[in-house]
Amino acid sequence: FFFSSRRRHTRFLPVSWARRCVQETALDQIREMELLILTALKWDLAPPTHYMWANYYIMAWDYYIENSEFAVIHPLAEYMYQHGIVNFKQPDEKSYLRFREVMQMIDTYVIDIQMHQYQGRMLVLAILYLVILSLIHI
Repeated sequence: FFFSSRRRHTRFLPVSWARRCVQETALDQIREMELLILTALKWDLAPPTHYMWANYYIMAWDYYIENSEFAVIHPLAEYMYQHGIVNFKQPDEKSYLRFREVMQMIDTYVIDIQMHQYQGRMLVLAILYLVILSLIHI
């Protein structure tokens, strides 16, 4: 309806559009369609935040460093196994402190208005990169 109203160069009013939808569509049909949309989205309606991306990439890193064949045979991994593996989500004090460091850095960057010009997930990846490299000491 919105596009057809633009083609005719008429003014689009959301209220009139809603009235037409209600008149032409039964309320049960609208609810059914909303349920289909929500089910397809798995009820995840919140936009991704920096913290969601951090959690996702931290868990991916922990899984990769422990389970990937490439990570095990890589020279960097050999160095890490000798000096301690960099994990973020393990039930120990070191992992918690690393996780907290990442979250505090994200908190600092989120406050800066200039950082909002970048994608949230790219900032999170940059922070993880910095933290991992600072812990490896290479």
